[in-house]
Amino acid sequence: MHDLRTVRALLGELSEGAGIDHPRAEGEVMHDIHISLGGPVRIIAVGTKKWHFEDHPRCGPVVVDRRGDPIEQPSGASPFWEAVSLWYAQGKRTQEVSDGTWCIWDKPKPLRMRHLGGRHYQLIKDDESALKEPQ
Repeated sequence: MHDLRTVRALLGELSEGAGIDHPRAEGEVMHDIHISLGGPVRIIAVGTKKWHFEDHPRCGPVVVDRRGDPIEQPSGASPFWEAVSLWYAQGKRTQEVSDGTWCIWDKPKPLRMRHLGGRHYQLIKDDESALKEPQ
């Protein structure tokens, strides 16, 4: 186990006042340090718009700029969220390209239904779509 000075030396960026001191027994002090690392930076595209984001294992996607700093998150109606949700649901496929790691996802085809009568409908598969609707 490392003492606080060793941890600070290893991290290099923590200043002497970065930890929170908690009084313990007489003369003994406990230090807390919180370190949160984001996930890998990914790129996802919808049409001509693309977003860089960290895929954080606990916090989910966080949109970042090209340097990896968090920026204002897209609104709830943004196509970013649908794309990321589909990417997660389809197994988080990626492809390494020269400018980064791109997310590979497919927009599902809309389901088509055939009205059978009253409140009865039938889902139509792609190979059945060429069949004529019943009269």
